[in-house]
Amino acid sequence: MEAAALLKGAGAAVTLTGLFAAHQAVSAVGAGVEYAAPYLSRIAAAAPGRDGRLEVGAMQAVVENLDARTRILVASLKSLEDLVVLATQGLTTFTLSPALFGELIGGEAATAAAAAEFEAAARQLGV
Repeated sequence: MEAAALLKGAGAAVTLTGLFAAHQAVSAVGAGVEYAAPYLSRIAAAAPGRDGRLEVGAMQAVVENLDARTRILVASLKSLEDLVVLATQGLTTFTLSPALFGELIGGEAATAAAAAEFEAAARQLGV
């Protein structure tokens, strides 16, 4: 926290990383860091029985309830379901592995088929 304060004092943007519990978000907000980065999949590994999604959601609630500018930057997601569940809890900032990003932009087969149909119809109309 001392290093974060020194960096902030020098005008640097700071990310506090390695958060594993919601109370650590209070410290991140207090330090005025731009980002606080929990590792979702490592939370349960560090404390068996702990639900990473609930813990990260609680971190977001801390930030919102303190009306802070700090953003929760969720790292180490393992599935699109993690992304969706956390997004429904108000989280908006994530890091994604190349594989998970590929799943995200690859989309559903039905979506790809519908897009192909729209493109074919547009070509027929000369658009």
